[in-house]
Amino acid sequence: MSPAPPRGNEHHAEKNHNNRNVIHGIASFALDAEGNFVHAPKKFVAAVGVKNLVVVETDDALLITTRENSQDVAKIVKHLDEKKLEKLL
Repeated sequence: MSPAPPRGNEHHAEKNHNNRNVIHGIASFALDAEGNFVHAPKKFVAAVGVKNLVVVETDDALLITTRENSQDVAKIVKHLDEKKLEKLL
């Protein structure tokens, strides 16, 4: 579930807001948000009052975790493999 680069003529914006937020989206807004990573290239993204989140959108899945728990993504991959949901990988 790694973020894919934008394709074709899709609009894409990457913002590194003052509070260490990195947001990939059509457009974005951040208020009282710090240390977040959001990848949703086909969406407007608003981050309000959140800290240290990792949000990754793909065509068929949405990952929401904290930076502290981001190393547990391997457990998701294992779960998907056990449930025969490889198409989501």
